[in-house]
Amino acid sequence: MFSPTSLLLLVLLGQSGICSQTPFQAADQESAQICCQTFQKELPSIVHLSSSPEYKSRLDTYYALQQTDLHPSCQLLPTSPSEVSRILKIARDHDCPFAVRSGGYMSWSGSSNIDGGFVIDLRKLNQIDLSLHDGTVKLGPGSTWGEVYAAMNPYNLTTLGGRVKNVGVGGFLLGGGITFRSYTEGFSADHILNYEVVLSDGTIVNANKDSHPDLYWALRAGSTNYGIVTRLDLPTFVSSTVSASQDVYFIEKTHTNDILENYISYVKEQGSDVKHIAAVVLGQANGLDLAVTLRVYLGPNPSESYKPFTSATPIQQTETTGTLIDITNEIFSDKLYPPTRVNWNTLTIKLDKKFFWDFYTRGTEIFSDLKDREGLQWNILFQPMTKGLIESSSESLFYEALKSSNDDLVLVLIITAWKNAADDQVMEEAAAKLSAWGEAEASKRGLLNDFLYLNYASKAQPVYERSITKGDLATMRKVKQKYDPTGTFDKLWRGGFKLPQEKTHADREHDSSEL
Repeated sequence: MFSPTSLLLLVLLGQSGICSQTPFQAADQESAQICCQTFQKELPSIVHLSSSPEYKSRLDTYYALQQTDLHPSCQLLPTSPSEVSRILKIARDHDCPFAVRSGGYMSWSGSSNIDGGFVIDLRKLNQIDLSLHDGTVKLGPGSTWGEVYAAMNPYNLTTLGGRVKNVGVGGFLLGGGITFRSYTEGFSADHILNYEVVLSDGTIVNANKDSHPDLYWALRAGSTNYGIVTRLDLPTFVSSTVSASQDVYFIEKTHTNDILENYISYVKEQGSDVKHIAAVVLGQANGLDLAVTLRVYLGPNPSESYKPFTSATPIQQTETTGTLIDITNEIFSDKLYPPTRVNWNTLTIKLDKKFFWDFYTRGTEIFSDLKDREGLQWNILFQPMTKGLIESSSESLFYEALKSSNDDLVLVLIITAWKNAADDQVMEEAAAKLSAWGEAEASKRGLLNDFLYLNYASKAQPVYERSITKGDLATMRKVKQKYDPTGTFDKLWRGGFKLPQEKTHADREHDSSEL
């Protein structure tokens, strides 16, 4: 059973770069076994077969139970970039399919696991090297943000990281990364100083403004297209005391109307108080209709703008003041959230109170016949993408899509959770139906923005086509061709928001014939 609070524990996961799963073939199984045998000969200390305790323990740490249904032929836990390089060379020589994981917090089957191939698990590439001299921190992709904040806390420093402690560093940053500081700093990825990355031929390079600047540019929305990143360097910031709260209410139209109205006012006025961050969640858990407000203030004493969005008494309230690690442990912790099956979808819209309410109402209709399904909970998260955040993202590959509305926006995350594998299809269909309604209705009402946040998107959503300009997408393809000329990552790295292929003249004629 889920507590009312547990619906929050899916929220605000700075999710890893999402992956799609290519259908697995018998030949893939055979090649994977050959690769695993080769790994055992050449890199025995990092190879874990299904019979090993390490294999089972790592499999059990995936965020979504759909991921644990997949069983790779072997798991590899490299401890250095040179081992990652050797792994890729062997995979390429034998055409072995593989997946890559850091935190394992992706939300659907095959997103960072694979059936029959092998997994490159970056968990042991978890360095956290803080340089007080130049104000930077060097992070391994297998570190979690909780580990990063804990290591930096004694020095009263922080960086542009995720908002849930068990999210992995690598995927979060390769998908853009929205943080508590995004309202003044924009996306985390736009502040990365250097990527250490292993290319498809096994070459290890550093990509930054001076070395491989084209790769450095593309990796800000790189997902699984360009290489396996083995280190990311970020700037550090002085860590302030943080105040946070989480209030849970039963949904009743009067005070829910107040919540939505005051929330919209808050978003519009946030430019005058960028330290204050808030999100609202509407949904159902355990058959209860719940509204939740999540509040963070980057300081010890919240300003007047931090007052509650309703005068109604919450049924559950949590408040804390402390360091960033305290906040992620107590307010944004996932320790109470049981393993479950999940589906995520996202869209971006303009502010509109009636649409927010109608979105929730449509959700209650779609899920009304599924209330008896074990562990069912669904929720719609609204978090602000203010004009200030958008302008702070002017260097981002997503900037043109976001600014096209010339308005404050709200990033929507639809999360559906359930317990049993037998319900996978019906739940995924219901989630897709709600997402499709939201897109269509927002478009009809003139509220829809094209941006799809890579870290929240489902495997079917056209992130690159919607979020990046045609010109930038063409440049990303050129960079891809330069650094992966044989398409190794397209063929073998199963999953990822792969760059869409440029349409040929024949493709365009075919499209026109269907109009």
